[in-house]
Amino acid sequence: DMLGVKPGATRDEVNKAYRKLAVLLHPDKCMAPGSEDAFKAVVNARTALLKNIK
Repeated sequence: DMLGVKPGATRDEVNKAYRKLAVLLHPDKCMAPGSEDAFKAVVNARTALLKNIK
């Protein structure tokens, strides 16, 4: 849900959604308060989704 992909998404779909958000939230690019935590949440969401894809 964090990455905005549907259940059953492919690795490519997950990675594409991750890259889109990572560019916006990466701590080197975004100085907004909470952006580092948001970036970590996106990384964790990607990791969890990719573990479930065979």
